[in-house]
Amino acid sequence: MNEDERKLIAESTAEMRELKGEMRVFKESVLERIRRLEDRSEGARRDRLTMAGLVISASILTLNVFMAFART
Repeated sequence: MNEDERKLIAESTAEMRELKGEMRVFKESVLERIRRLEDRSEGARRDRLTMAGLVISASILTLNVFMAFART
C-alpha cells in the first residue's frame, strides 16, 4: 500500500467516525422530540379527562340544585 492509499483510508475512516457521531446526535434529537410529543399528547389526554370530569360534576351539581328547589 502506498502513501496515497493510506492517506485515503485514514481520511475515509475519519469521515465515517464523524458521520457516526452526527448520526448519534441526530438519533438523540429525534428520540427527544418523540418523548416531548408523547408527553404533550399524554397531557392533552389528561386535560380532556379533567374537562369531562368538570362538566359531569357541574351537571350533577346543577341537577341537585334544581331538585332541591323542586322539593320546596
